[in-house]
Amino acid sequence: GLAGDDDFSIKLSADGSTWVEAAKLSPGDALLTTGNVTGTVSATPSATSALFETATNANGSYTRFADGTQMCWKNDFVAAGSSAGVWTFPAPFVDAGAAVTATARGAFARFITVTGVTASAAVLNTYTQDGGTELPDTHIVAIGRWF
Repeated sequence: GLAGDDDFSIKLSADGSTWVEAAKLSPGDALLTTGNVTGTVSATPSATSALFETATNANGSYTRFADGTQMCWKNDFVAAGSSAGVWTFPAPFVDAGAAVTATARGAFARFITVTGVTASAAVLNTYTQDGGTELPDTHIVAIGRWF
């Protein structure tokens, strides 16, 4: 800025002595600042809504993006003593259209299927070569829309 002004301005002059402000950008005019890159996203964008929001709770972690995309994940999901477990998403999706995948970890050969996906949860089933009945240490990811 000029003359004690914090605004960014572009000034033009035809004669070098008389100046006209052609463009001006004030700090409060910016839609994207370092203060609103992360925070709370909104389905209706505004000057105060963030680009993405991320949080963690007992059900895992999630990131919501301003374009409506949402990713949820949980490491070390275990349903002890059962071949099935219900994962409640750490943040709900807008509908049952989320893509959910799971990876089993451990020493035994096993595979996991995902069934019963809703806007708020998914059912995981395990099948093992050794006939075990425990849903192993599992990493789960779901990607869908939050609006």
